[in-house]
Amino acid sequence: VRINPNPVDMSEYSGSASAGLTLGLHTLPGFDGAAVINVPIVDNTLGVRGVAYRTRDGGVLDLRDRGLRPNQVDTAGGRAALRFDAGGWDIEVSGLMQDTNAENSQYAEAGPVQMRVAGLAQPFSNSLQVGRIVAEHEWDAGLTLSSSTSLVGRQSFDAFDATSPTGAPTVYSITRSALFFTQEVRLLKQWRNGGSWVIGASYLRARDAQVRSLGIPDEPVELDEVTNITY
Repeated sequence: VRINPNPVDMSEYSGSASAGLTLGLHTLPGFDGAAVINVPIVDNTLGVRGVAYRTRDGGVLDLRDRGLRPNQVDTAGGRAALRFDAGGWDIEVSGLMQDTNAENSQYAEAGPVQMRVAGLAQPFSNSLQVGRIVAEHEWDAGLTLSSSTSLVGRQSFDAFDATSPTGAPTVYSITRSALFFTQEVRLLKQWRNGGSWVIGASYLRARDAQVRSLGIPDEPVELDEVTNITY
């Protein structure tokens, strides 16, 4: 999946904002809001763009979780980018962050009304950070050199109610963390008749770690820890 965010416009001011409210049967209210601003600092030479947003999914209202908080899900994030022209090189430096948190899980048991019988909350969270530098230079002869460097971090936590029908309250949890570094360089040649060729190279290093725990709430015992590194 390739996602290209809107680039910084170094010649035009722009901005927008949006907000929404969601209501539904057997759910708590939800909302969303977002704002975007683009500012050219030096015309056609330097500009910045910023995006911020927050959403709340109201979740299922009737959980029957013995007084536990309903499963609202909050997501907040933002992106900032700086773009500039450095002697014919088009360079953009950007960063992105997003956090998702819920104090209870989203699933419900089958039935005419969305509900769930559970003794323990099943929270989850996910955090993402992305840093990126993209540089591109195009010559009059139709030759283009581009470079993309990125660093991505991700952390997540999931807890599940593992209590047996006759046993003491038991929680099973998974904590994950990952760090990815990628570098890609491409050289592209385009001819006026529509033909082209491209040559490139890439490098990837990924570190993925996982810790699983099982036991009484607030004091689970670590079961195992696995770390994978890929080049």
